[in-house]
Amino acid sequence: PQGYAPSNGNNASLVLLVSLSTGQRVLLPGDMEKQVEQRVLTDFDKGLGTVDVLLMPHHGSKTSSTAAFVQKVRPKVVIAQTGYKNHYGFPKGEVVQRYHDVGSEVWDTALGAVSVSFEQGKLEVAQFSLPSQSKRADVQALLDKTPWYFSGL
Repeated sequence: PQGYAPSNGNNASLVLLVSLSTGQRVLLPGDMEKQVEQRVLTDFDKGLGTVDVLLMPHHGSKTSSTAAFVQKVRPKVVIAQTGYKNHYGFPKGEVVQRYHDVGSEVWDTALGAVSVSFEQGKLEVAQFSLPSQSKRADVQALLDKTPWYFSGL
């Protein structure tokens, strides 16, 4: 809303609900935390229902995916966008458990890229495995030598 200035930048994330012509829905919540989840829940209380696919808010941090949010949204598929051996330990175990408790399939990009397709109203999820540790090191060494690669972006 106009004039909204959260003290935490994560709560300035764009939250986008995509509704497909098939009736399937995808919720892209960015890094929203509990404060914004509560605001989003008021919209779901107005009859928005559940979602088919959810990108796990704030990568599975304990500051997001509150029990109330997970219970209301009840995604069929939830994807944690995390990095391999990320130092934050995302997604947090208790957050993953909340999604399991409502029957969600949980996917983690730390294990490889996740692809979701909505062909003819069917929801299909696939994961592409990461290369072996030695191949990963070879790729990283190549990227480190490449002038156009910016690891901080």
